[in-house]
Amino acid sequence: MSSATVSAAFKSPPDQASQTSAHISDEFDQKLISLLPHGDYNLGSNFEWATLDDLKGRRIAGAGLNLNWLEGAGIVPVSTSLAAAYTDMATGVFDGFIMFPSPWFNQKLYEPGPFYTRVGFGAMTQHVLSVNSQTFEELPPEVQTILVEVAADFQTHVAAIEAQEQTRLIGELEALITVRDIDPAVRQAWAESLQGWVQSNANELEAAGLPAKEVLNLTLDAAERHGYDWPVRYVIE
Repeated sequence: MSSATVSAAFKSPPDQASQTSAHISDEFDQKLISLLPHGDYNLGSNFEWATLDDLKGRRIAGAGLNLNWLEGAGIVPVSTSLAAAYTDMATGVFDGFIMFPSPWFNQKLYEPGPFYTRVGFGAMTQHVLSVNSQTFEELPPEVQTILVEVAADFQTHVAAIEAQEQTRLIGELEALITVRDIDPAVRQAWAESLQGWVQSNANELEAAGLPAKEVLNLTLDAAERHGYDWPVRYVIE
């Protein structure tokens, strides 16, 4: 869903996505040929919880923008990294960590954090495969076509493997610790707590010269076309 959604946004009609495509080409002199997803972000913790009230005042770690997913819900955000996560959770620097399943299993974060809740924050498409624009243009047309087609197949293949790995890793964790799904009503309440941040973040990025509102709306629309049902459908103006 992640790579398909972002890919659909990038492939929108030129009058909708021209700024986004031009930014990649003009700023970096690269032709984007594949978008590759990561695992679904969830919340691992050293305590069991069921409602947002259980999380209020708790120190929960994250990195970068995902720290913003916490403050609106009354959670104390703590910045960390995967390298420090095990020790920091074991020594009480924080009580939980927003993270996808692979590090929770592979780096044994389940030892200091024996509770893993599938919140479904979503998978980020943050890895890309690109080729230098000049190099691409120097290739024969038939080679360009092959390269683009194989890159599209590669994107689909990686997404499928990522989905399979997610299922496998959740199964591994279920055999070791408590894994549960968040209550849909709690998920909706958490999403509602972020409504103000979504718009303000879009405004800040627009002020920095980025087509944030265009990209966010294209992405929201593309996810819906792929069958995703948002717990809260944000309106970005």
